[in-house]
Amino acid sequence: ATKRPTRVAQNEPAERRPSRSSATLRMQRLRRKVDELKVGVFMQRARLLGLQELLLGQSIVAARLTLAHRDDAGALFRLERALYVVDGRRVNADARPARGRVVFDQIMTPGPHTVAVTLHYRGNGMGIFPYFEGYRFIVRSSTTINVSAARQTRIVVRAVSQGDITTRVRDKPSVRFDVQSGSLGDTKR
Repeated sequence: ATKRPTRVAQNEPAERRPSRSSATLRMQRLRRKVDELKVGVFMQRARLLGLQELLLGQSIVAARLTLAHRDDAGALFRLERALYVVDGRRVNADARPARGRVVFDQIMTPGPHTVAVTLHYRGNGMGIFPYFEGYRFIVRSSTTINVSAARQTRIVVRAVSQGDITTRVRDKPSVRFDVQSGSLGDTKR
């Protein structure tokens, strides 16, 4: 019985090995799918709690948290990507939310919750300043809010351009959290 040498991946021709970029793309797709599944599970859990309350007549003390994205950064900045995280979990599946779009709307347990946002911008020279097209800006901000029982808390995360004409361009992009609170059944928002 003669033993054959085993073939090692490094000895394979380049056309058989997956390229590093295709493996990276597959990993990114897989991460996106996992994130979407996590959001789906979270949404289903909230629906089940609502059904439990409806069917069993139990009063489940809960609160609702809604996050809306609003981009008021101005024409100099073009949003390329937005990442929203609530209590350490990514909550938005859409990388570029539309203006005024709700990116998160869930039943939550009352108490403190951390909301973090990371916005990736590209400079927009509008044809006048072509060099500005290559500029990249990353804006990170977070806040901790207290969500009250039987209340709805709405946070409008506003991307803004701060300062005046003397402010350096790199210091202009910023984030503001506009927090509103109302009764849980209040839909006039």
